[in-house]
Amino acid sequence: MDRLSTVALMLSLLILSACQGGPSKSGSAPNASNSCTPQGSLPVNPGVVTYDEDVVPQVFSRVCAECHSPPGAMLNLFDYDQAFASRALIRQYVTNRTMPPITAAINSLTPNEIELIQDWVDGGAVKSDAIATCK
Repeated sequence: MDRLSTVALMLSLLILSACQGGPSKSGSAPNASNSCTPQGSLPVNPGVVTYDEDVVPQVFSRVCAECHSPPGAMLNLFDYDQAFASRALIRQYVTNRTMPPITAAINSLTPNEIELIQDWVDGGAVKSDAIATCK
């Protein structure tokens, strides 16, 4: 994928993520309630994949940091609000292996890393502090 295509893809990701809605100003998930069911999903359990304890250290830090961290990242995957707002597209792009682009990635995603991102999104794209408040 050439640089122009990569920039166009990232711009599309950013625009589409803004259309999906995202975390509220309080930083919590939209429609989240005190009942510990982010986005109306099933109740959070201790085995759920979390953003800050699983996805960031195991995937984003290893594979995505070069292009998706400040300064200058169009989509900062190390900012929970941005990652949450883009969760569906992140899942789609890693599942389809659109991201990371072959030309930009030193390390590609392993099948386990792809599954971890899918599980995170499918489980409500929660942060570990959301789970801590449910205990």
